[in-house]
Amino acid sequence: MDETRFRIRTEEQPVLSCLREDVIKNLVKLRRNAAIFDDLDVACAFAILAVEKNFVRPILSAGPAYNIVGGRHPVVEASLLSQGRRFAPNDCVLGPRSRIHLITEPNMAGKSTYLRQNALISILAQTGSFVPATYAEICLVDKSFSRVGSADNLYQDQSTFMVEMLETAQILKEATPRSFVIMDKSSSQRAPPPLPRTISPSITLQPPLSRRGKGPGLVLVLDHYAAREAKDGCLDPSPLQKWAEEGFAVVQLLVPGKVEDGGEFPLRKALEALKNCKGCEFSNSVGLISAGSTPDIKALVSYGGGKFTTIGSTPLPPQLIHIAGLPDTRRRDSCSLVPGPSSEDTTPLPKNVIKSYRYEDAKKESGWVLPSDENYHKQSAGIAHTRSLTFLKPLLGGPFFDLEAVWEEHTKFEFGERDVAKIMAKMVDQPYVNHIPTMTGGVGQERLTAFYTHHFVFSNPPDTALSLVSRTVGINRVIDEFIFTLTHTKEVPWLLPGIPPTGRPLAIPFTSVVAMRGDRLCHEHINWDHATTLKQLGLLLNYVPFPYEIEGEAKPEGKRYEVKFPVVGMEGSSSVRTSFQKGSTIVHQPDTLPKVH
Repeated sequence: MDETRFRIRTEEQPVLSCLREDVIKNLVKLRRNAAIFDDLDVACAFAILAVEKNFVRPILSAGPAYNIVGGRHPVVEASLLSQGRRFAPNDCVLGPRSRIHLITEPNMAGKSTYLRQNALISILAQTGSFVPATYAEICLVDKSFSRVGSADNLYQDQSTFMVEMLETAQILKEATPRSFVIMDKSSSQRAPPPLPRTISPSITLQPPLSRRGKGPGLVLVLDHYAAREAKDGCLDPSPLQKWAEEGFAVVQLLVPGKVEDGGEFPLRKALEALKNCKGCEFSNSVGLISAGSTPDIKALVSYGGGKFTTIGSTPLPPQLIHIAGLPDTRRRDSCSLVPGPSSEDTTPLPKNVIKSYRYEDAKKESGWVLPSDENYHKQSAGIAHTRSLTFLKPLLGGPFFDLEAVWEEHTKFEFGERDVAKIMAKMVDQPYVNHIPTMTGGVGQERLTAFYTHHFVFSNPPDTALSLVSRTVGINRVIDEFIFTLTHTKEVPWLLPGIPPTGRPLAIPFTSVVAMRGDRLCHEHINWDHATTLKQLGLLLNYVPFPYEIEGEAKPEGKRYEVKFPVVGMEGSSSVRTSFQKGSTIVHQPDTLPKVH
């Protein structure tokens, strides 16, 4: 065998040497022919593409004209065609006097696609290709620039916004009058919110902080000495900001007021401020929280525990009373009930209707609903706020938001587009997310952005999917029951922190409680069956030691009790999808009884 290999190697060497010499001798010809074949390959590919995709030959000009009729995005069009859908062609006309186009449309209307489409058409034309359009007149450009989408650069201490600004500065420095530039909106920053405006020392106006930017008016009456400043460690905003985030135009009125404002209760001046507010739909009526009455007021809400009264004959509008503390057994108020309103029912309630709720865990005669107050009771205040929204919105004609659409948009950014900047831009100023079984998530814009970036959005396996089982939509929250499926091909730090990939498929029953203020997400409480998750991974023992007495008897000497974990695997998820027909069979199985070992 060794002799055969030696003879083959001996014969190969002269042949390879001869071939090498011929290549060196004809190197110039070979390179020229290779270049010709390269050009021919590109030309043939362009020709095939033009015929198959119905491209048109562009007219190249030395002038500044850029006229596209029936333009199409070649990549998006191919994707839509594969789904049996059609791309809608569009035009772009830039002449000598129109060298900048500013595109403004609602979210997901196609602005980014339009920008990329025209940049691709320009680049294809410069390379000698036909272009996806019915007519194209394109000027020659010296450079093409794009500032579309960015990511942060943590190694250089640069945020996403800083990276975008540096890219923009480079474009402004290097672009010439013959350059083609596309710039998408800043992905990491949302438009600055409207700031509160001081009308007088006692009156402050805050336009709506929802994405819609307009809504009914609301008069918020507070004690002049009430704690209103932000409190460290508390995520809940002040009442002025909170109600504005719900979509109301809010005027905050401090009582007692100043003489120049109209006396101790300058309500008329507060209503005038609302009428002049651009974001206030004053014709839809106004609600009042805390005290007072006027014909423009269509609903009254009190957190002080007392009813509104009037001396005149004009009947008061419907009232909602929130009462803190234990009831006084010496006196009991009789209150009629308000029908449960829905977003579809905007019929005004009858006059003099009163609804009351008591919050026994909250301190009586305190600022229990004010986040800055020392007696603030978060749970009671949150429940009272939801009840106030349910009471006010039908009476004031809104504001109503499609909460399902807001939540679906959020999950699309999480699992579809995987865009952290878009996720955060649709949340309130101080959001939080809590994955309860593992206590992972984030509090506030900065920490939640870091969590989404480094531990959630890009950490989910590619086959991650959500299968909705049921959904309940309330006045300010969406509650989902769903099956979360994935293959454990990578570590998922928010779901299974510290557990290396096992390669096993998972189907986990989940519930999510997603609270919103207006049309922005406020917080998420996500819960799931963590035991079945570990069971499906094969990481949970079937039997475990039981260290306690059973029916008053200790374990025998040298023995131990063992019990079987009452945990099921993937069949638990199947029972959520289908009707549960087996019943609680586990309690009848003999192997679930304690055993002695």
